[in-house]
Amino acid sequence: MYESLQEKFSKSEKRELLKHFSNIDKSV
Repeated sequence: MYESLQEKFSKSEKRELLKHFSNIDKSV
């Protein structure tokens, strides 16, 4: 159960991280 939850969270986290990184690139 915990693993599956982690996988789902990791996927959403990766997308959020990508958004943050792209925003940082644009600001810089």
